[in-house]
Amino acid sequence: MYPGRRAAPLGPGSIEKYLARGERIVLVLRRHTVVLEPAVGLWLLILCVGAGAGLLSGKLRGWHLGAIGGWLVLGGAGFLAWKAWAWWIARYVITDQRVLLVEGVLNRRVRAIPLSKVTHTDFRRTLFGRMLGYGNLSLDSPGAAVAGLSELTSIPRPDEIYRLVMSLVAGVNGEEESAPRGSSARRDGDDTGPLPRVIL
Repeated sequence: MYPGRRAAPLGPGSIEKYLARGERIVLVLRRHTVVLEPAVGLWLLILCVGAGAGLLSGKLRGWHLGAIGGWLVLGGAGFLAWKAWAWWIARYVITDQRVLLVEGVLNRRVRAIPLSKVTHTDFRRTLFGRMLGYGNLSLDSPGAAVAGLSELTSIPRPDEIYRLVMSLVAGVNGEEESAPRGSSARRDGDDTGPLPRVIL
């Protein structure tokens, strides 16, 4: 279903260090670049304000508008770079057992939901989402909301991700229901080999 491409390392370590023993990666993806639109919009606004301050600096010499405009532009560029780096670092990781969100530039945060707890999934696409190719995928589980991951936001190709997660949920829950009580649904001898790794 998915072409095998290497999963890029995540920051200083690799994604594998967040996995349980025997857990295998099915898919690794970033959020759609649309999440950067607010940061880009703010940077463009700051750029315009900084340029305007620079233009006015010749008329209002005592206000040091040229220096203020320069610092504004520099600060806006730094803010945009920070947001872009955070987007680059963050990954959704779908394994044969869980869905994880690994994020954080300085402080790493890992949130996850076991596929065995997911009872229903659906995805939503706005008009812009349909035009640009992104959407949100909800992961519903009974009881209290999972401290972590109840929705995958701004994911590319959400219809394909939806079908993938649904097939994994059906497989995990099917294994649990068919396993005899007191026995494990997964045995080490049942390994059929590594699943493909993909990064979008």
